[in-house]
Amino acid sequence: MATLPTYENAGVQYADLPRVNTAPQQVAVQGMSMLGQQLDRMTAYFQTQAVTDAQKAGLKYAIDFPPTFDQLETAKRTGQMPVVQGGGRIFTESYNKATAHILGTNIIGEFQNRQSERLMRLEAGERLDPTALKEDIRADIDGNVSLLTKINPETSIQVRAQMTTLGHAVYKQALMFDEKARQAAYQVDLSNGLSKIAPVLENVIKEYSKINLPAGELEQVLENVIYPFTNKQAITLAGGNKFALEAYKIKDNAKISAISAKLTDRDFAPTAGAAFKKILAGDAGELTEMYKGMSTDSKDLLRERIIKSFSDQEQTRKMDEAIVKDANKTKGNALTQEFFTANGPRKSQIVKDLVSLGEITLSTAQDLLKPKDPNPNPVLAGSLYDQIKRGTINNFQQLIPFSNQLSRAEFTTLSHAVVDDQGRKAHERIDREVGIVSAYVDPGKVKAQAKIDISKFYVEELGKKIKNDQGVEVFQSPEQAVESAIKRYSGDAAVNKKTKAREQSEKQINDVLDKKSIPMPNLPIDQIDFDKVKGLSRGEIDLLKKAQKQYTGNI
Repeated sequence: MATLPTYENAGVQYADLPRVNTAPQQVAVQGMSMLGQQLDRMTAYFQTQAVTDAQKAGLKYAIDFPPTFDQLETAKRTGQMPVVQGGGRIFTESYNKATAHILGTNIIGEFQNRQSERLMRLEAGERLDPTALKEDIRADIDGNVSLLTKINPETSIQVRAQMTTLGHAVYKQALMFDEKARQAAYQVDLSNGLSKIAPVLENVIKEYSKINLPAGELEQVLENVIYPFTNKQAITLAGGNKFALEAYKIKDNAKISAISAKLTDRDFAPTAGAAFKKILAGDAGELTEMYKGMSTDSKDLLRERIIKSFSDQEQTRKMDEAIVKDANKTKGNALTQEFFTANGPRKSQIVKDLVSLGEITLSTAQDLLKPKDPNPNPVLAGSLYDQIKRGTINNFQQLIPFSNQLSRAEFTTLSHAVVDDQGRKAHERIDREVGIVSAYVDPGKVKAQAKIDISKFYVEELGKKIKNDQGVEVFQSPEQAVESAIKRYSGDAAVNKKTKAREQSEKQINDVLDKKSIPMPNLPIDQIDFDKVKGLSRGEIDLLKKAQKQYTGNI
């Protein structure tokens, strides 16, 4: 067998031999390169697609089958999410990430609820320890986020950021609540202090004024008293200068009260006029220097208070006077009613009592005690009663001057009417009984006389006693007396005889006029002038006048 020659490397470097590089060869090389790149891209695409599909599947599974409450609680305790059987690495990572997000949302919600409850307790007045609150919030965040970190670090970072933001807001709000609570408590203390400081200031002014302390020094003492409310720290703790301003106001009011008390002291200024003269002169006694140092507004307020003080005193005096006057009037009314049923000595005593009560004057008392019984005056009596009804005459004193112009019965009846509502009703009852409709219409002699007669009976009945429901004898009330009087009048024989005689006379007159077809004149019979009635003969006129005379004679 032939042996091929053997070549050895002699270490000599030769230049590159020329390469054969034809166009077809270049095309072939480029084609192979492009094919390799396409294969690489296809491989990367399918790999990426597989990852995306696995991620989507993991996310979809987490949405379709979210972890149960027990699984979330277990995850929070152990830091391990529930395992999905058959899930690959990408699937599991995607599932865990989605589930971690759900768990994080759950953790944030529970954290927010806990902090809301904490704020509610703080707002309701629970005491706050800022350091403990800060540590509690931090521990709450760290404890929850540390478990979440084991499951998905990325989600844990997001959850921590949200919980930290919430915790900071809660801490800030809690501090605000605590500050408000402290301010409220401090304000209560200041308010209680201010409610007690006024008498202290007034007493300081009173005591220091006795030793003639200069106004400037007294002012400094007053400033020291209110200093707990006006210093910078008190204003800061109270959240404003409200209580400081109120303290200054109380101090000014204490000055005003002290000076007002001085100027309304009767020993210092006996009258309101004297007090105002002293004010105008700037004289407030030992408080003069303090008065001069007051502001114009305070001086104006002082004047208003003094005016009100004197006005209140005058109003009180008038009220007391009115009470006494009303009591005296009630006593006077009772005495007036008793007067007409009393005997001589008692009448004199009643008149004296009426004078002492101010219900009548001495001159009217003398008129009242003079024995008199003038003729009846129904026109005046009617006019006076109308004034009583309208309130023009409202007391016994006003009626007494007419006693000499009225019969005893008229005066007594009117006296009861002016002091007693039952007396007024009794007077009206008599008018209705006899047919009197107005004090300004002449009722005629018959009705006037009937009223006089019933009034006499009424006065007599007022002086009579009857037994009440308890069997005790008492004077009749005006209402009882007037009914008794009307009954007596209706059953009085002399009255009935006169009434019958008048009725006969009236019938004679009606017969004559009816025969002549002449209507009866619209006047009381005693007031008709038959001479002026047309259509009558002289004989008929004489006959009518005779009947009229008989009628008038029986009034």
